[in-house]
Amino acid sequence: PNNGNKKDISTGLNDKQKSSPASFPLAPPERKLAPPFPDGLNGGQLVTLPPSEHYLLDSNLSGNTLLLPPRDILVWLPPDYEHYPNMSFPVLYCHDGQNAIFDSSSWTGFSWRLAGCLTRLSERKLLTRTTSTHSPPIVVMIPCADERIASLVPRRHLEYGDISQTFAQAHADFVALTLKPLIDSKFRTLKSVEHTSTIGSSLGGQASFHLLVRHPNVFGNA
Repeated sequence: PNNGNKKDISTGLNDKQKSSPASFPLAPPERKLAPPFPDGLNGGQLVTLPPSEHYLLDSNLSGNTLLLPPRDILVWLPPDYEHYPNMSFPVLYCHDGQNAIFDSSSWTGFSWRLAGCLTRLSERKLLTRTTSTHSPPIVVMIPCADERIASLVPRRHLEYGDISQTFAQAHADFVALTLKPLIDSKFRTLKSVEHTSTIGSSLGGQASFHLLVRHPNVFGNA
């Protein structure tokens, strides 16, 4: 007699082991912490904020559509946002947002795959300044403008350019004074300066530094 302890050839587990919470279900294999990271949402959710919710409601100089043409802004919510409905999350504001997560929307054809990178760091509990579950932050993807002024100067170079000029000031003020309050009102965020960060590469990195310098009481990290 097998005493209810017959082994399953396909798993190598006997009946008691298969019913034990300590041994079943088996943990998924750990994904490598190395590029290339996976493209796409990686278990998160995507929310689109149309211009009518931010650019077109801005009553400051940054609300001038000649300075900042209205455009959609995308928000990536990490997997834990749905799994833990009482939890609040830090926020990462991302310049050149069209390059952040999707290869299909990146102007190079290869995105940063930011969601793939963040979720793998989270799996290893390497995100130590986020939540008790080491969750990735909420990522606000701000796309740069893609047109040229007078067919010559890329608008991105003005919005992300020298902070002494009007276009760059308008952009920084829009993110700090219009967009961040909107994000805090719509999502479960950790609102304090130490939980509010910004990121970018090349001119987007310069624009991130500008936010930190122009609005140090809003952004704590770049």
